Amino acid sequence: MNKKYILPGAFAILMMASCADEFDPEFVAQKPANLEKMAELAEFQPLKEYIDRSAHPDFKLGAALSAPDFSKKLTEYNVAVTNFDEVVAGNAMKYASCVDDKGNMDFGTVNTFVLDAVDAGITVYGHTLAWHAQQRPKYLNSLLADKPKPVDPNSGKKNKYIAYTAPAAPNNWDKQALYDLPTPLQQGVTYTLSVKVKGKDSDGVVGLWPIWNASDNKNEWGGSNDLQYLAENPVAKEWTTVKWTWEAAFPEDCLQLVFGKFDGAICFDDLVLTAAGSEENLIACGNFEDGAMTGWRNNWNGPSFAVEEEVLGESNVEYVTVFTNAITNSAMEAGQSTECFVVRDAISADDHPAEVIVGEGPDGANCIKVVGKTNPAEEWDTQFFIYTPNKQWEAGEKYKLSMWVKATKEIGADTQVHSTPGNYKHWAMLSPNPTFTTEWKKLEWESTIPAEGGGEQQTIAFNLNKNKSSDPGTQITYYFSGIEWYYGEEKEVPKMEIVVVDYVNNSDMEGDDAANFVRKENNGAFENVIEDGVGVNGSRGVKVLSKAGASEDWDTQFWIKLNEPLAEGTVVNVKFDYKASVPANADTQAHGAPGAYQHWSCIGSPAFTTEWQTYSKVLTVDASMAGGNGLGSIAFNLSKDRGQDVTYYFDNIRVWSEVEQEVKSTIPLTPEEKHDTLVWAMDKWIAGMMEACEGHVKAWDVVNEAIAGDGNDGGFYTLQHGSADNANDFFWQDGMGDLEYVRQAVRLARKYYAKSLEEKGGDDGKLKLFINDYNLESDWDNNHKVKSLINWIKRWEEDGVTKIDGIGTQMHISYYEDAKILESKKNAIVNSFKLMAATGKLVRISELDMGYVKKDGKDATLDEMTDDMEKQMEEYYKWIIEQYFANVPANQQYGITQWCLTDSPKGSGWRADTPVGIWDLNWNRKYIYRGWTEGLAK
Repeated sequence: MNKKYILPGAFAILMMASCADEFDPEFVAQKPANLEKMAELAEFQPLKEYIDRSAHPDFKLGAALSAPDFSKKLTEYNVAVTNFDEVVAGNAMKYASCVDDKGNMDFGTVNTFVLDAVDAGITVYGHTLAWHAQQRPKYLNSLLADKPKPVDPNSGKKNKYIAYTAPAAPNNWDKQALYDLPTPLQQGVTYTLSVKVKGKDSDGVVGLWPIWNASDNKNEWGGSNDLQYLAENPVAKEWTTVKWTWEAAFPEDCLQLVFGKFDGAICFDDLVLTAAGSEENLIACGNFEDGAMTGWRNNWNGPSFAVEEEVLGESNVEYVTVFTNAITNSAMEAGQSTECFVVRDAISADDHPAEVIVGEGPDGANCIKVVGKTNPAEEWDTQFFIYTPNKQWEAGEKYKLSMWVKATKEIGADTQVHSTPGNYKHWAMLSPNPTFTTEWKKLEWESTIPAEGGGEQQTIAFNLNKNKSSDPGTQITYYFSGIEWYYGEEKEVPKMEIVVVDYVNNSDMEGDDAANFVRKENNGAFENVIEDGVGVNGSRGVKVLSKAGASEDWDTQFWIKLNEPLAEGTVVNVKFDYKASVPANADTQAHGAPGAYQHWSCIGSPAFTTEWQTYSKVLTVDASMAGGNGLGSIAFNLSKDRGQDVTYYFDNIRVWSEVEQEVKSTIPLTPEEKHDTLVWAMDKWIAGMMEACEGHVKAWDVVNEAIAGDGNDGGFYTLQHGSADNANDFFWQDGMGDLEYVRQAVRLARKYYAKSLEEKGGDDGKLKLFINDYNLESDWDNNHKVKSLINWIKRWEEDGVTKIDGIGTQMHISYYEDAKILESKKNAIVNSFKLMAATGKLVRISELDMGYVKKDGKDATLDEMTDDMEKQMEEYYKWIIEQYFANVPANQQYGITQWCLTDSPKGSGWRADTPVGIWDLNWNRKYIYRGWTEGLAK
């Protein structure tokens, strides 16, 4: 054993040296609990000094660490540089550390880490290029999202629009689309312009500036009275409807759509300009379907414009007007708020909430009453207000209003526009105005809000003293019930379609797929069956023989096994052709899987004859049929006629549902498209990483943790794949294929490593690519995982192009206090080394760390560890290193990397509160350090 002896007078310096191996002025060590132990361990040289470089010329001793912490060049840096040949970034070189959720890449940390290691004279091992964990599934899955349905150029569905084209300019007013109105707008009237707009080449904004070209002071911009500046609206690359509503300040005769900062072509279509209270479109040339551009021109900067045509795809939405009631408590429930119904009447001169009268409305409904004043001075001395405190009505907005009314005398009423009750806006609201009779009658209106509401209207006022001149002394009482005031909004709703879902494959039974057809004859075996010549007209079908003497109706059974279980409430159609060798009967049952009884009744009891007939049934699955997991099979009990042999025949079995679903405007990517998309994404990732490393990183985990710990693929474990349980991961193999994703990763790694060295003389041929995985030393499956990995490597290399240089075995292991368990673990470790060495490839212990498992099977915590336990771990480390050297030939020894330099603290995300380090949490050497030196020295 090589030791570095130090004179007693240097003991204080020795203590610091044992902590961090090189002095760090910013590091403060805690006082060791065992000075004698620390003095003994301080005598040892740095770990890498114990390697016999003549016997192991290419061996690298590695340390995993935090790249940002390494680049701080403090304790972790000093320990790594002093003791190790190579460093590995625990996380910094993984996909999620360099790529964000939008696919943006940042390799700044990687580049700094690599160059700091180069400056320190040690190498970097790359971890990792292709893995399923620590990816960016949001971004990567977005690349695989469904694509728009292709547009059929021969569909005949085309749309014309006007497009203005010019490059972006400094100011929004630099580019304009001008439309000269056939008739100028009326000053003081409110107008709404609706326009469909999209950018052909980019996103941007568009504004509207209505102008009065006939003004005497047009273009006198320093205060001219001819132009209004309205808001800007965003423009996307898809058609979007934008709207402007304004009160015309002048008799405007031209609409200016301004888009100077927009780049490329901007497209306009379906322009509709209406005055409040009217549905007449004041634009004569707004949809361009005839190709005309009458009234359209450009401004002085002259963006080019023309009518263009596009082929339309099928839209998956339609636009409908949805009406929403703005009145609360339309039913006038007693005890509920009546804030929407306000009264000014003979009972109180002040406006007040209406009082509900129970049961006196139409058909026993509730109502409210308004008692008119006698001898009124004005019609509005008695008023009733319908008020929407949570809704302001826009000029021109569509509405529907309905109510039940009556009065103690036949009489009319005028209606007004108010903002809040009593705050008059305009003299006319409803057309026609209501008339009251002495019997309940329903009144209904459907119209638009008058312009005079000015966006402030919340109230309809009813003037109820129409008798002020004709019959002033008569007091009239008015009744209102069931008041509903709806506003209309145009909304997108998904288009729906009826699709047929078949639950049985190979329904005509002419193919070989018999998965849905199962028989059991006379308590025999379950069989999936289709036979030649037993169907209709000698076609293929199913034959089931029930022998005489059965004990139960279900001794012989036939099942229609469904592709998926049907939940309660599912409506399903069942249809099949059937006959028997003699007239016979059968009952049907609901099963889960064939033979898993759920309910005694299902689709009825078909009566068999000797001639083919068709059975049809529409079934609604009830709770008993569905059981706990759904109706999975329809069972036929075929042993009802027990006194004779009966042969039953089935053909053309179909089970289906008609399901309403949204019409989709997208279709999934094809497997080829998914493959090519992921190759592009992997190419971008690996190219960026290799460029950042500048050719300095010459060994990589090209693929990490590919092998599953279960499954059967030719007697070997399968690869890992995605499932609902690991939705936060992204499995490249799911879109690229089990063979292809590894081959592509290897190809791209070699391609971009070589490219990174172009300016340094070209590819140096030193790149080494490893497949890295865990549990390769597993004893519970007789090293089946490492055997599976070796088999997959052979398959990946079968193309004759892919070359994998080495195998990385992680070895996150434990020392077992139970000697029998420990012996089993040791045997599996040795066997794994031998199996990997037999491949002829490089062998690397890639992520070595060790815990301690007590006899009770529980992991020892840091507080529980004793010197004796630590010495047992010391011997285990020594033994592992010795076995690596003994069983892996020198030319295949890439090296050993320690994954945890220090013990893992409580709360850590990795093996928390366990003694996994060579140093303790204060960077004091442990006895394990001595085990490493002795293992390396041999």
